[in-house]
Amino acid sequence: MIDTGVDSSNPDPNKQGGAKRNAAQEMLKTTMRVLAHEMYADKKEADLIGLHANPLQPGYINERSDYLIQKSDQDLRGTTTKVKARGAGWVDDQQIMARGDPTSILNLEDGLETILTKSFDDLTNDDHRQLHNHFSDNPHSWLSPGNKKNVFFARKAERLSNLMLIPFQGKLYTTNGVLFNSTQAAYSIDKYGNIMVEDIAGGVREDETAQFNHSTLVAGARVTCAGTLTCVDGELTKIDSDSGHYKPSDTMLSNGISHLASCGLPVDRTLTEIHSLATGNTFTPIQNVNNVTSPVAQVFGIAHPSIDPV
Repeated sequence: MIDTGVDSSNPDPNKQGGAKRNAAQEMLKTTMRVLAHEMYADKKEADLIGLHANPLQPGYINERSDYLIQKSDQDLRGTTTKVKARGAGWVDDQQIMARGDPTSILNLEDGLETILTKSFDDLTNDDHRQLHNHFSDNPHSWLSPGNKKNVFFARKAERLSNLMLIPFQGKLYTTNGVLFNSTQAAYSIDKYGNIMVEDIAGGVREDETAQFNHSTLVAGARVTCAGTLTCVDGELTKIDSDSGHYKPSDTMLSNGISHLASCGLPVDRTLTEIHSLATGNTFTPIQNVNNVTSPVAQVFGIAHPSIDPV
Protein backbone atom coordinates (compact mmCIF):
# COMPACT_ATOMS: atom_id res chain seq x y z
CA MET A 1 0.00 0.00 0.00
CA ILE A 2 1.27 3.49 -0.88
CA ASP A 3 1.66 5.81 2.10
CA THR A 4 -0.03 9.05 1.02
CA GLY A 5 0.61 10.84 4.29
CA VAL A 6 -3.14 11.09 5.02
CA ASP A 7 -4.19 10.78 8.67
CA SER A 8 -7.06 8.27 8.65
CA SER A 9 -8.10 9.38 12.13
CA ASN A 10 -8.88 12.89 10.90
CA PRO A 11 -12.64 13.11 10.35
CA ASP A 12 -12.52 16.32 8.26
CA PRO A 13 -13.32 15.18 4.65
CA ASN A 14 -12.02 18.42 3.14
CA LYS A 15 -8.61 17.95 4.72
CA GLN A 16 -8.64 14.28 3.75
CA GLY A 17 -9.50 15.15 0.14
CA GLY A 18 -6.87 17.88 -0.07
CA ALA A 19 -4.17 15.60 1.28
CA LYS A 20 -5.10 12.89 -1.20
CA ARG A 21 -4.99 15.36 -4.10
CA ASN A 22 -1.57 16.61 -2.99
CA ALA A 23 -0.26 13.06 -2.69
CA ALA A 24 -1.66 12.16 -6.11
CA GLN A 25 -0.09 15.30 -7.64
CA GLU A 26 3.30 14.42 -6.18
CA MET A 27 3.01 10.89 -7.57
CA LEU A 28 2.10 12.34 -10.98
CA LYS A 29 5.13 14.64 -10.90
CA THR A 30 7.39 11.71 -10.09
CA THR A 31 5.84 9.61 -12.86
CA MET A 32 6.19 12.37 -15.47
CA ARG A 33 9.82 13.02 -14.56
CA VAL A 34 10.63 9.33 -14.80
CA LEU A 35 8.87 9.31 -18.17
CA ALA A 36 10.93 12.30 -19.31
CA HIS A 37 14.17 10.48 -18.45
CA GLU A 38 13.00 7.33 -20.23
CA MET A 39 11.91 9.23 -23.34
CA TYR A 40 15.26 11.02 -23.46
CA ALA A 41 17.18 7.76 -23.14
CA ASP A 42 15.06 5.98 -25.75
CA LYS A 43 15.42 8.77 -28.29
CA LYS A 44 19.14 9.10 -27.70
CA GLU A 45 19.67 5.36 -28.13
CA ALA A 46 17.56 5.18 -31.30
CA ASP A 47 18.69 8.55 -32.71
CA LEU A 48 14.96 8.87 -33.34
CA ILE A 49 14.65 12.14 -35.13
CA GLY A 50 17.19 11.46 -37.87
CA LEU A 51 17.11 15.11 -38.99
CA HIS A 52 19.95 17.52 -39.63
CA ALA A 53 20.81 19.42 -36.45
CA ASN A 54 22.77 22.66 -36.48
CA PRO A 55 25.43 23.68 -33.96
CA LEU A 56 25.72 27.11 -32.37
CA GLN A 57 26.73 29.91 -34.69
CA PRO A 58 30.49 30.64 -34.98
CA GLY A 59 31.69 32.66 -32.00
CA TYR A 60 28.89 31.38 -29.78
CA ILE A 61 30.31 27.85 -30.00
CA ASN A 62 32.93 29.01 -27.48
CA GLU A 63 30.19 29.13 -24.82
CA ARG A 64 29.64 25.40 -25.35
CA SER A 65 33.38 24.70 -25.08
CA ASP A 66 33.57 26.65 -21.82
CA TYR A 67 30.55 24.74 -20.48
CA LEU A 68 32.16 21.37 -21.26
CA ILE A 69 35.32 22.36 -19.40
CA GLN A 70 33.33 23.45 -16.33
CA LYS A 71 31.11 20.36 -16.52
CA SER A 72 34.15 18.08 -16.63
CA ASP A 73 35.57 19.86 -13.59
CA GLN A 74 32.26 19.48 -11.74
CA ASP A 75 32.11 15.78 -12.59
CA LEU A 76 35.57 15.25 -11.16
CA ARG A 77 34.54 17.02 -7.94
CA GLY A 78 31.20 15.23 -7.79
CA THR A 79 29.10 18.40 -7.99
CA THR A 80 26.29 19.39 -10.32
CA THR A 81 25.76 23.09 -9.69
CA LYS A 82 24.38 25.38 -12.38
CA VAL A 83 27.04 26.27 -14.96
CA LYS A 84 27.62 29.86 -16.00
CA ALA A 85 29.60 29.80 -19.25
CA ARG A 86 31.58 32.83 -20.41
CA GLY A 87 29.19 34.90 -22.52
CA ALA A 88 30.24 35.23 -26.16
CA GLY A 89 27.82 38.08 -26.87
CA TRP A 90 29.34 40.10 -24.04
CA VAL A 91 32.86 39.48 -25.39
CA ASP A 92 31.70 40.58 -28.85
CA ASP A 93 30.32 43.82 -27.40
CA GLN A 94 33.60 44.46 -25.57
CA GLN A 95 35.59 43.84 -28.76
CA ILE A 96 33.49 46.25 -30.79
CA MET A 97 33.65 49.03 -28.19
CA ALA A 98 37.38 48.53 -27.55
CA ARG A 99 38.14 48.91 -31.26
CA GLY A 100 36.37 52.25 -31.22
CA ASP A 101 38.40 53.54 -28.28
CA PRO A 102 42.13 53.90 -29.17
CA THR A 103 43.08 54.47 -25.53
CA SER A 104 41.84 50.99 -24.62
CA ILE A 105 44.61 49.40 -26.68
CA LEU A 106 47.14 50.71 -24.15
CA ASN A 107 45.57 48.57 -21.44
CA LEU A 108 45.71 45.28 -23.36
CA GLU A 109 47.93 42.50 -22.14
CA ASP A 110 50.58 40.98 -24.39
CA GLY A 111 49.02 39.20 -27.35
CA LEU A 112 45.51 40.54 -26.83
CA GLU A 113 45.91 43.35 -29.34
CA THR A 114 46.20 40.74 -32.12
CA ILE A 115 43.22 38.80 -30.78
CA LEU A 116 41.20 42.00 -30.66
CA THR A 117 41.58 42.42 -34.42
CA LYS A 118 40.00 39.01 -35.13
CA SER A 119 36.38 38.78 -36.15
CA PHE A 120 33.92 37.40 -33.60
CA ASP A 121 33.34 34.31 -35.75
CA ASP A 122 37.08 33.55 -35.89
CA LEU A 123 37.76 33.61 -32.15
CA THR A 124 39.10 30.34 -30.77
CA ASN A 125 38.06 29.15 -27.34
CA ASP A 126 41.40 30.32 -25.95
CA ASP A 127 40.90 33.76 -27.58
CA HIS A 128 37.43 33.90 -26.08
CA ARG A 129 38.72 33.00 -22.62
CA GLN A 130 41.56 35.55 -22.70
CA LEU A 131 39.33 38.40 -23.85
CA HIS A 132 36.61 37.53 -21.35
CA ASN A 133 39.11 37.40 -18.48
CA HIS A 134 40.74 40.67 -19.55
CA PHE A 135 37.52 42.66 -19.82
CA SER A 136 36.05 41.07 -16.68
CA ASP A 137 39.08 42.19 -14.65
CA ASN A 138 39.25 45.61 -16.31
CA PRO A 139 37.40 48.25 -14.27
CA HIS A 140 37.05 50.25 -17.48
CA SER A 141 35.11 47.57 -19.37
CA TRP A 142 32.07 48.88 -21.21
CA LEU A 143 28.45 48.43 -20.29
CA SER A 144 26.70 45.88 -22.49
CA PRO A 145 22.96 46.49 -22.23
CA GLY A 146 22.06 43.52 -24.43
CA ASN A 147 24.33 40.87 -22.93
CA LYS A 148 25.50 39.68 -19.52
CA LYS A 149 29.03 38.48 -18.77
CA ASN A 150 27.91 34.85 -18.52
CA VAL A 151 25.24 32.50 -19.86
CA PHE A 152 23.29 29.89 -17.91
CA PHE A 153 23.78 26.34 -19.21
CA ALA A 154 21.34 23.76 -17.82
CA ARG A 155 22.80 20.38 -16.99
CA LYS A 156 20.98 17.20 -17.99
CA ALA A 157 19.20 16.67 -14.67
CA GLU A 158 17.70 20.16 -14.75
CA ARG A 159 16.74 19.88 -18.43
CA LEU A 160 14.85 16.62 -17.93
CA SER A 161 13.25 17.56 -14.62
CA ASN A 162 12.25 21.17 -15.29
CA LEU A 163 12.56 22.13 -18.96
CA MET A 164 11.32 19.18 -21.01
CA LEU A 165 7.82 18.96 -22.49
CA ILE A 166 6.12 15.61 -22.96
CA PRO A 167 3.79 15.08 -25.96
CA PHE A 168 0.80 12.98 -24.90
CA GLN A 169 -2.49 12.42 -26.73
CA GLY A 170 -1.97 15.41 -28.99
CA LYS A 171 -1.00 17.90 -26.29
CA LEU A 172 2.13 19.11 -24.52
CA TYR A 173 2.58 18.48 -20.80
CA THR A 174 5.19 19.72 -18.35
CA THR A 175 7.12 17.32 -16.16
CA ASN A 176 4.76 18.39 -13.35
CA GLY A 177 1.99 16.63 -15.24
CA VAL A 178 0.02 19.75 -16.20
CA LEU A 179 -0.87 21.08 -19.64
CA PHE A 180 1.71 23.60 -20.80
CA ASN A 181 0.53 27.20 -21.13
CA SER A 182 2.60 30.18 -22.23
CA THR A 183 2.02 33.27 -24.32
CA GLN A 184 5.76 33.28 -25.10
CA ALA A 185 8.20 30.48 -24.42
CA ALA A 186 11.71 29.97 -25.72
CA TYR A 187 12.15 26.48 -27.11
CA SER A 188 14.95 24.29 -28.42
CA ILE A 189 14.33 20.90 -30.01
CA ASP A 190 17.51 18.92 -29.49
CA LYS A 191 19.05 16.63 -32.10
CA TYR A 192 17.12 13.66 -30.67
CA GLY A 193 13.75 15.40 -30.86
CA ASN A 194 13.31 16.30 -27.18
CA ILE A 195 11.41 19.56 -26.66
CA MET A 196 12.92 21.90 -24.07
CA VAL A 197 11.24 25.16 -23.10
CA GLU A 198 11.48 28.13 -20.77
CA ASP A 199 8.49 30.41 -20.21
CA ILE A 200 9.73 33.94 -20.93
CA ALA A 201 6.36 35.72 -21.00
CA GLY A 202 7.23 37.43 -17.73
CA GLY A 203 10.81 38.21 -18.77
CA VAL A 204 13.98 36.29 -19.47
CA ARG A 205 15.64 34.51 -16.55
CA GLU A 206 18.86 36.24 -15.53
CA ASP A 207 20.81 37.54 -12.58
CA GLU A 208 23.45 40.25 -12.23
CA THR A 209 26.09 38.37 -14.24
CA ALA A 210 24.31 35.65 -16.24
CA GLN A 211 21.51 35.44 -18.76
CA PHE A 212 19.28 32.87 -20.42
CA ASN A 213 19.62 31.98 -24.14
CA HIS A 214 18.28 29.23 -26.40
CA SER A 215 21.59 27.47 -25.82
CA THR A 216 20.70 27.24 -22.11
CA LEU A 217 17.99 24.69 -22.90
CA VAL A 218 20.35 22.19 -24.52
CA ALA A 219 23.68 23.18 -22.93
CA GLY A 220 24.85 24.61 -26.24
CA ALA A 221 24.50 21.34 -28.14
CA ARG A 222 23.09 20.97 -31.66
CA VAL A 223 19.41 21.67 -32.26
CA THR A 224 16.85 20.64 -34.84
CA CYS A 225 15.22 24.04 -34.39
CA ALA A 226 14.97 26.84 -31.85
CA GLY A 227 12.86 29.95 -31.39
CA THR A 228 9.75 30.95 -29.49
CA LEU A 229 6.30 29.42 -29.29
CA THR A 230 2.85 29.98 -27.82
CA CYS A 231 0.91 27.16 -26.19
CA VAL A 232 -2.69 27.21 -24.93
CA ASP A 233 -3.83 24.31 -22.75
CA GLY A 234 -1.15 22.10 -24.25
CA GLU A 235 -1.95 23.02 -27.86
CA LEU A 236 0.70 24.72 -29.98
CA THR A 237 -0.76 27.88 -31.56
CA LYS A 238 2.29 29.87 -32.71
CA ILE A 239 5.90 29.02 -33.49
CA ASP A 240 8.90 30.81 -34.99
CA SER A 241 12.63 30.31 -35.56
CA ASP A 242 13.79 33.47 -33.80
CA SER A 243 17.13 32.42 -32.30
CA GLY A 244 20.28 34.48 -32.74
CA HIS A 245 22.49 31.78 -31.25
CA TYR A 246 21.36 29.14 -33.79
CA LYS A 247 19.79 31.17 -36.64
CA PRO A 248 17.61 28.30 -37.90
CA SER A 249 17.06 28.00 -41.63
CA ASP A 250 13.63 27.43 -43.15
CA THR A 251 14.60 23.77 -43.49
CA MET A 252 15.26 23.58 -39.74
CA LEU A 253 11.92 25.24 -39.01
CA SER A 254 10.04 22.83 -41.26
CA ASN A 255 11.95 19.88 -39.77
CA GLY A 256 10.98 21.04 -36.28
CA ILE A 257 7.29 21.36 -37.16
CA SER A 258 7.34 18.03 -38.97
CA HIS A 259 8.82 16.39 -35.88
CA LEU A 260 6.15 17.93 -33.63
CA ALA A 261 3.53 16.47 -35.97
CA SER A 262 5.21 13.05 -35.76
CA CYS A 263 4.86 13.28 -31.96
CA GLY A 264 1.10 13.32 -32.44
CA LEU A 265 0.55 17.06 -32.11
CA PRO A 266 -2.21 18.24 -34.50
CA VAL A 267 -0.18 21.23 -35.71
CA ASP A 268 -2.16 21.48 -38.94
CA ARG A 269 -5.25 22.25 -36.85
CA THR A 270 -3.83 24.25 -33.92
CA LEU A 271 -1.09 26.41 -35.45
CA THR A 272 -2.41 29.83 -36.41
CA GLU A 273 0.95 31.52 -37.07
CA ILE A 274 4.38 30.42 -38.25
CA HIS A 275 7.21 32.96 -38.60
CA SER A 276 10.58 32.39 -40.26
CA LEU A 277 13.57 34.34 -38.97
CA ALA A 278 15.58 33.37 -42.06
CA THR A 279 13.19 34.89 -44.61
CA GLY A 280 11.00 37.15 -42.50
CA ASN A 281 7.88 35.41 -43.83
CA THR A 282 4.84 34.99 -41.59
CA PHE A 283 2.19 32.40 -42.40
CA THR A 284 -1.37 32.69 -41.07
CA PRO A 285 -4.60 30.92 -42.13
CA ILE A 286 -5.83 31.84 -45.60
CA GLN A 287 -9.60 31.81 -46.07
CA ASN A 288 -10.53 30.40 -49.46
CA VAL A 289 -13.97 30.00 -51.00
CA ASN A 290 -14.58 26.51 -49.66
CA ASN A 291 -11.90 25.96 -47.01
CA VAL A 292 -9.12 27.44 -44.92
CA THR A 293 -5.48 26.79 -45.85
CA SER A 294 -3.52 26.37 -42.63
CA PRO A 295 -0.07 27.90 -42.04
CA VAL A 296 1.39 24.38 -41.97
CA ALA A 297 -0.03 23.60 -45.40
CA GLN A 298 1.45 26.85 -46.73
CA VAL A 299 4.89 26.05 -45.33
CA PHE A 300 4.98 22.46 -46.57
CA GLY A 301 2.77 22.49 -49.63
CA ILE A 302 2.84 18.99 -51.11
CA ALA A 303 6.38 18.29 -49.87
CA HIS A 304 5.02 16.79 -46.64
CA PRO A 305 1.80 14.97 -47.55
CA SER A 306 1.71 13.32 -44.12
CA ILE A 307 0.52 16.64 -42.68
CA ASP A 308 -3.00 17.28 -43.88
CA PRO A 309 -4.15 20.86 -44.46
CA VAL A 310 -7.25 22.04 -42.64
